[in-house]
Amino acid sequence: MHVNTVVQRLDGIRVPLGRDRNGPDRALELQLALRLHLLSGAGR
Repeated sequence: MHVNTVVQRLDGIRVPLGRDRNGPDRALELQLALRLHLLSGAGR
């Protein structure tokens, strides 16, 4: 996936994520949420 595509998608969900989407705490929360989603089998 191209960097610009990722940036555009993140901009599209800026409101639900809040203004501090680039902070280390938010990055960890998102990474854990994605990992749990994949482990639950919902990502298949």
